[in-house]
Order: sequence, then structure tokens, then C-alpha cells
Amino acid sequence: MHDEEAPVLVVVPLLAGICMISAWVATYHTLMTVPTQAGFVLLVGPPMVLVSSWWGRLCISGVGKLLGGRVAPGALASVIAWSWLPLFYLSLVAIVFSRVNPNGELLMSLQAIGFIWQLLIIGATLRKTLAFTLWRTIFLMLISLLIYLLTVAVVGYGLGTLFSGWFKMVGMV
Repeated sequence: MHDEEAPVLVVVPLLAGICMISAWVATYHTLMTVPTQAGFVLLVGPPMVLVSSWWGRLCISGVGKLLGGRVAPGALASVIAWSWLPLFYLSLVAIVFSRVNPNGELLMSLQAIGFIWQLLIIGATLRKTLAFTLWRTIFLMLISLLIYLLTVAVVGYGLGTLFSGWFKMVGMV
């Protein structure tokens, strides 16, 4: 079976990741040279969004199964991919105003609004797909988000500790 939407499912999150990181780089542009900014945007944005989408999909589908619902993997991937659009658009707005707001308050506010919209889009679609009640859908999204955030924090702490120790060791040598 051929899925006509499959190429777009990768393009939308990739563009969103590039725009999100571009907004951060544009806000803190004085810290990096232009080639470093471009490399950072392309090396960090796309992988970050793809891994985030994959892990979020696993968290949501796992909690959904525990609550007695089963989402088709392709449908969930499609919903998550398209849910990156608010972050894409709001990051573009943040890029435009990055010179006016150099401390990033507008950027953080717009991206927080984008993340909330992303969760609402996913939750609303899952509610229809799974035929869950509103409270069950809210519970699904909150537990999935909690698992997602805790695992990301643990991995981030572990990587930070690993690289911190590695840099200390290199500094001693």
C-alpha cells in the first residue's frame, strides 16, 4: 500500500525543527558566527524534532494501550507530524521579532503557546480516534506528557553528567 502523505510527514517536522532552532539562534545571535549558526540549526533542529516525535508517539501509544485504546501507528504519526505546524508558524514570528526582543521572552512565550497547541491537536484527534471521554483523553495526554518529560529529563541529566565527566577528564590530561 502506498501512502501519499508519507513524504510530508517528514517534511513538516523537519521544517518546524529548523525554524524552532533558527528562532533560538536568531534571538541569541551574538554568541555564534553565521556559519556556526547555520550548522547548529541544521545539525540540531531536524534530529531533535524527529526523535521528539518518535518518543512522543511511543509514550502516547503506550499509555493509550494501558487505557484500553489502540491507535493505528500511521494515524498517530500523521497527527504528530501535522501538530508541528503551530510551532513552525510561531517560530517564524519569533524569528521576525528576534532583534526587537533579544532576551527571548517573546520566543519562549510563542513556543510555549505552540507546544500547548500541539498537545491540543494531538489530544483532540485522539479523542475522536479512540472514542475516549474528555477526561480520559486529558488523563492520557497528561500521563503521556509526564512520562515524556521525565524520560527526557533523565536522559538529559545522564548525557550532561557523561559529557561533564568527559570534559573534566580531558581537562586533566
